[in-house]
Amino acid sequence: MFSFGYMDRKWRIIKDVCFIAVAVVLILRTGFFGILIGALALVWYGRDLYVLLRAAKLEKDAQKVQTRTQSPPEHTSEAQDGKITVTDLSGAKEVDFKKE
Repeated sequence: MFSFGYMDRKWRIIKDVCFIAVAVVLILRTGFFGILIGALALVWYGRDLYVLLRAAKLEKDAQKVQTRTQSPPEHTSEAQDGKITVTDLSGAKEVDFKKE
C-alpha cells in the first residue's frame, strides 16, 4: 500500500498542501456536499499543516538555543579570574558588582 511518508515531515507538509488545494477546489466548484467535504478537509489538513510548520519552527529555535548554550565562553580565563568585561556602557551611570 502506498504511504504518504507519515514519518517524514517534508512529505506530510507536501501532502497537506495538496489536500488543501483539493479542498479549495471542492469549495469553489461544487455543490453543497462538495462545500461540506471541502470545508472539513480544509480544517483537518490546515490544522495538520499548521502543527507541522509550528513544530519545525520550534525545533529550529530550540536547536539554536542549544548550540548557543553548548558553545564555550569566549573569555574563560577572565571568567576564572573573577573579572567582568563590559562592552556597552551607553545607559549605565553606576555599576556595582559583588561576587558571591
